[in-house]
Amino acid sequence: MENNVTSGNILKHIAFFAIPYLLSYFLQTLYGMADLFIVGQFNAVDGITAVSNGSQVMHMLTAILVGLAMGVTIDTICIMISKNLERNCSSIALQQ
Repeated sequence: MENNVTSGNILKHIAFFAIPYLLSYFLQTLYGMADLFIVGQFNAVDGITAVSNGSQVMHMLTAILVGLAMGVTIDTICIMISKNLERNCSSIALQQ
């Protein structure tokens, strides 16, 4: 199946590419909630606080890694398409 993202409704294409990220973020949130529930059954407030803070750190690291992966993907595609980055990737503003 070929998908032409240069024509058609831009919001539809953006939503199509955002769905995997949103699903992974949702699953990570569910995992954090399950951790809090289990720790809450067996520990006091200090355990719940520790799990909550750890969950927030993991959300932050996930967002950073996803952003870095997007940047590396753009750079890799531009290099694969052409050795002339100024001509093909000027709209992305790569600094090399």
